[in-house]
Amino acid sequence: MGKLVVLITARDDVAQQVGESWMNSGAPGTTIIEGYGLQRIRQTSRTGEILPGMMSLVDILRANAPSSFILMALLEDEKIIDTLLSNSQEILGDLQSPENGIFFVIDVERTVGIRYHNN
Repeated sequence: MGKLVVLITARDDVAQQVGESWMNSGAPGTTIIEGYGLQRIRQTSRTGEILPGMMSLVDILRANAPSSFILMALLEDEKIIDTLLSNSQEILGDLQSPENGIFFVIDVERTVGIRYHNN
C-alpha cells in the first residue's frame, strides 16, 4: 500500500524549497499545485475589488495571486514520512502555528507508475 503525503501552505516564499527537500529525502517526485482559498475569494469580493456578477470565478482566480500551495508526494516507502514532516517544519516552522501549513497522509490502495528520478 502506498501513501500520499500532502502539505498545504500559504508560504509561497518556501514552497519550492520544501518540495526540493522532500525529493532530496527520498520522495520519488513532488507535485506543487497553486491553490485559491475560498476565504480569500470572499474577502476580495467583500472589499469591492470584484463586483458581484461582473466576473467569473476563472477571471477572479486570474486576477489574484494563489493563496496557497499544495505539495504532494506519492510514496511506496512510508519510512520517510517522518523525515518529510521534519523537513517541512524545519523550513516552515511549527505546523501548529497559524499560517505555516497543514500536513497529512492518505493511504493509497494501489499505485502504478511511480518512478524514482536521479537528482
